[in-house]
Amino acid sequence: MVAGGRNSSGLHNRNVAPRAGLRPHKLDFSYATAAAFLTDKAAEGYNSIAAEDGDLYYDTTDTCWKYHDGTAWRQMGHQSVLLSTNVRVNERTDDDVTFTLSAGSEGAFTASGLEGVGTITIQGAWTEATGITGASSGTAGAGSSSTTLNKPAAASNWVAGALRGKFLVISSGGGSGAVRPIITNTTGAVTVHAITGMDATSVFEIADPGTTFSTITIDRCTPAIKFIACEVTRVLVTDSTEVQFNGLSCDDSNAAGSILVERGGKFTLDDSLLEGAASLIVNQAQQVHTEDTVLDTGTVKYVGCNKVTTEIDAADAASTPILFQRCPEVNCGAASSDNTGSGVQAEGCNYFTPSGTGLTGSGNSAYGLYLAGGGYYEATGATITGDTNDFFLSRSADTWANLATDESFGDLGTSIVIVT
Repeated sequence: MVAGGRNSSGLHNRNVAPRAGLRPHKLDFSYATAAAFLTDKAAEGYNSIAAEDGDLYYDTTDTCWKYHDGTAWRQMGHQSVLLSTNVRVNERTDDDVTFTLSAGSEGAFTASGLEGVGTITIQGAWTEATGITGASSGTAGAGSSSTTLNKPAAASNWVAGALRGKFLVISSGGGSGAVRPIITNTTGAVTVHAITGMDATSVFEIADPGTTFSTITIDRCTPAIKFIACEVTRVLVTDSTEVQFNGLSCDDSNAAGSILVERGGKFTLDDSLLEGAASLIVNQAQQVHTEDTVLDTGTVKYVGCNKVTTEIDAADAASTPILFQRCPEVNCGAASSDNTGSGVQAEGCNYFTPSGTGLTGSGNSAYGLYLAGGGYYEATGATITGDTNDFFLSRSADTWANLATDESFGDLGTSIVIVT
């Protein structure tokens, strides 16, 4: 031991020789705050209430040991970091941790350089939509199916088309726990991507994400980070292992990407809604999954991503809404209609094939499907069309009906086939 009540590490310790003229150190180990520790320290005759280099106590609020380095209190081991108003994690997270947030603003979410192999889940809150003509909640009407929820028998009619931009949340009954953005609605029915088991027993709510972030920024993080039922203006993800959004609503119009993902491992945007002209741009991610997602009038663009799987509904975009460039493997499901441009465009993709409900849609100003660059493009079951022609391949265009009888269509190094 050394004089002055410190051990060889320089930290204050209990039951050590006191400084000259002071009483023995009888401090407890645990305190709820640094202020409580310093008050007790002063009461025991240690100089003053000021913190000193080497002071040490266990913080029961943050559940960690803290020491003073002469400038500030520091957490021993890994520091905890505040990511948003109510989300605090250790810099290294190896365990799974969930934050259940209430409706309201969380401000900006910023995670930079987090380490570990755990999963950080941000569970937001759904709020029942207001200002709706017709039922905002209840039990589905007779004849409801996996893709169509009919209004309750006694409920007033909805306004046709007014529910696009909202979410259908199934709380119990058939399809319990499912969430889908609403694609469209008539006065008596809501249309969504398929929900297994949805029927006349489904108890539903027309909802909006109630937990809001101004921005979400994730940079160089190795733990998986997952958001559920949240609304955000802009998302920036860079060089991170895994980021997932379920039930996200993004309403920012940004040409550089309302949601911008640069490199990294796996990025998921499922059961989500890009409102207005909000856009998604993903550059050089290893794996991208965007299923059961609705574009309002915006666009999605994937560049140099190793594997992309989509199931997207797009309409009324001011350009081609779904674009793939130099992606080795693309599994594309798309319902793309009434866009100023083509419905779907793929350039230089090694392997392109329909997935989910396939390639559907009509009323696109250019082509239904626009293909360019070397690659293998499969169009089994495609019905997507454009005003100029059904599809374009390299320097030629034609209809799906003609292609079905001429599978040799295309230039050297590029092929399009229908697999029967």
